[in-house]
Amino acid sequence: MARLLSVSKTTIVPLIVTSLLFGTMHLVHLFEQSFFNTINQVIQVSFIGFTLGTLYLVTHSIYFPIVLHATLDLVPFILIDTSGGSSDNWMSTFVYSLIYLLIRSGLSFNLPDR
Repeated sequence: MARLLSVSKTTIVPLIVTSLLFGTMHLVHLFEQSFFNTINQVIQVSFIGFTLGTLYLVTHSIYFPIVLHATLDLVPFILIDTSGGSSDNWMSTFVYSLIYLLIRSGLSFNLPDR
């Protein structure tokens, strides 16, 4: 993203490009799951990439997106429902709470002018 930001006049183009690249990295799952599930995952992960990229632009630091990405990857393993159900509701609640705490911690949401 830093390279694209250095050659772009806007922040939105690098954000969209990197988000789509982040999502398409998950096309590798075509070998282990259905086409529909893979495309659905690519779309969802692209939106997550957009969120992570925005967090990078807002904080001017790679550390916040890294922590959020690690949290998104780690939480499903921690909150596995042994009864055979899904932990998605717990994960969503946890992630939204984390984002809320980051916002409430005083982060400035002034995107840099490009």
